[in-house]
Amino acid sequence: DVSKLELGKVAFRQEAFDLNEVIKETVEHVQATSSRHTIHVEGKCALPVWGDKERIGQVLTNLLINAIKYSPEADTVLIHVTQEQATAVVGVQDFGIRIAKEHQQHIFDRFYRVNDPEERTYPGLGIGLHIAHEIVVKHGGTMHVISEKGKGALFCFTLPYASAKIKTR
Repeated sequence: DVSKLELGKVAFRQEAFDLNEVIKETVEHVQATSSRHTIHVEGKCALPVWGDKERIGQVLTNLLINAIKYSPEADTVLIHVTQEQATAVVGVQDFGIRIAKEHQQHIFDRFYRVNDPEERTYPGLGIGLHIAHEIVVKHGGTMHVISEKGKGALFCFTLPYASAKIKTR
């Protein structure tokens, strides 16, 4: 799946869709697997976005599962939904370990794992964030992380509005 994605061989079913619905469905699915964390959604997207809603659900699922995994002492994960001029912005915020500055620029690299002696190590292959990033980029969006010691991490991604994509087709 990773190689196909990088080579552009993964088919996307591009369409206008309601981002709020995808968020709601994904939260319900992930929430059913975690009794320790409550996922709260703040904000809404008033305009339809453009993309493959299944793949965007995959991105959200990955970010939510990571937020839960990397914040074992916390009990809340937040999803922030905001709107900019041409894009919707989704942020998934945890209140767990931080990602040091020197790791933030590599966090979306294939197979990259944070090895920080100050933080607990967690199992994983280092491909989930890479796949999520690739999916978002293939949708014409961007993805970044903001993280500070004692504040956890906030992973944000953007998606173009359907109206913006239809005009440029």
